[in-house]
Amino acid sequence: MNDVAAVLVVGLGAWRLASLMVNEEGPFGLFERMRAWAGVPRVGIQEPRPFIGGLLSCVWCSSIWTAAGLWAVWHYLPAGALWLAAAAIAPIVERWVHQK
Repeated sequence: MNDVAAVLVVGLGAWRLASLMVNEEGPFGLFERMRAWAGVPRVGIQEPRPFIGGLLSCVWCSSIWTAAGLWAVWHYLPAGALWLAAAAIAPIVERWVHQK
């Protein structure tokens, strides 16, 4: 696979993982529990943990780190990165189809 395709796969996978961590419950409520542990506020004002709370409250912030980690995964286990990239396509299509 060429470099442009690799960047697209890793980018889609990194977005999906970052979006999961910031916006969704995750399997067995894992990401919701992580955000609660990090002090990410759901309702009201709460002070999040400095680094982890920032990562779990902002897709743009967490995507930097998920992309770095996924780039390393890509070199050792490309199927893992491809799986996350494929998982990113469904929510993108869902939003596109249901846009008003």
